[in-house]
Amino acid sequence: MAIIKCPECGHQISDMAASCPNCGIRIQGNIQRCPHCGNVYIKGQPVCPVCHMAPDTPASQGNTAFTPQGNQAYPRQNNTTQGNVPANQEAIVTPQPTQSNKKNMIIAIVIGLIVILGAGIWYASSMNTLHGDEQEAYLNAMGSSDPAVLQDYLDSFRDAPQEHRDSIEAHLKILQMNDAEWTNALLSNSKSAIQAYLEKHPDTMHKAEAEHKIDSIDWATCVRQNTPEAFQAYLSEHNDGEHAVEAQEKLDKLDATTVNGEDKQLITSIFRQFFNGINSNDEMGLTSAVSSTLHFLNNANATKNDVITFLHKLYKDEVRSLTWRPNGDYKIKKKDMGNNTYEYDVEFTVDESVSNIDSSKDKFNQYKVVGHIDSDGKISSLQLIKIG
Repeated sequence: MAIIKCPECGHQISDMAASCPNCGIRIQGNIQRCPHCGNVYIKGQPVCPVCHMAPDTPASQGNTAFTPQGNQAYPRQNNTTQGNVPANQEAIVTPQPTQSNKKNMIIAIVIGLIVILGAGIWYASSMNTLHGDEQEAYLNAMGSSDPAVLQDYLDSFRDAPQEHRDSIEAHLKILQMNDAEWTNALLSNSKSAIQAYLEKHPDTMHKAEAEHKIDSIDWATCVRQNTPEAFQAYLSEHNDGEHAVEAQEKLDKLDATTVNGEDKQLITSIFRQFFNGINSNDEMGLTSAVSSTLHFLNNANATKNDVITFLHKLYKDEVRSLTWRPNGDYKIKKKDMGNNTYEYDVEFTVDESVSNIDSSKDKFNQYKVVGHIDSDGKISSLQLIKIG
């Protein structure tokens, strides 16, 4: 396929086109190329409209001059001698440009100028576009913390202004140094090292990865400790952490079985009330600490009256005062009863000091207390085992 001029209107077209899109003349199969000058013209014309040679004219006659007359040219015969030309030879006459030749030449010059002008415009536009793309890529790379973005700029714009390339290369070196620091912090598996890296590089591209690593370290720590305090500390620092839901579930489960400060305070106050009732010989204070029915000493179905009877037995006629003092060595087991209610099994020791009217008969005893606190916060079981 080649680009030719339409022999009718001079418009540039493909020699394989069915017809000229400008004037509509049929092209494919309807044109021929002059073997002498290369001009393309419509088939059926006896001679080429440019060189005026017939297609079948031998090449040896290509220098024979023609005088245009209409659409044909005939060799001029001259039997006289002109200059050094023999009389029996044809005089060679230089053909003069026809109006068609001049027109085609002008068209060719105009087209050439248009092509040159278009190429210049395209080149200028391409250079402007290239410069704009480079500038945009440069600004994007300088604002990026990803080494891959900077390296892509250096690979894509090798002819960029040297000051741009120098800036990008310097920025890339800084990022590569930061990467080395990040690698060291990560391999240390130290929360403090990773936190120090984030403080030094708050806008690092590794920020999300660093926060994930800190979350993982803290989670592993609290799982290893497996205490309510550990899970509460994780939730305080990672409220929206990757393991926040799981941490809350474990905390709730541990709360249901782990004795906390509130539990200890409750148990201490209940038994203090019980023993203070004995010390003050206060039936009301004593019985307010126990449930209406309980397993008391050896009686599995004791009532509050049985507890009062026990109090009276303690205060014999010779007894001046009694002092029962829990030692605070509580061993507590917590049981979840549902609906945020709990029961407790308790063991501890208590000292008894008996002051008699006859001081020589004063006594000191120590007991192991085994008790149970029901969900109402009352003593539902109490055994006293003398140990000294």
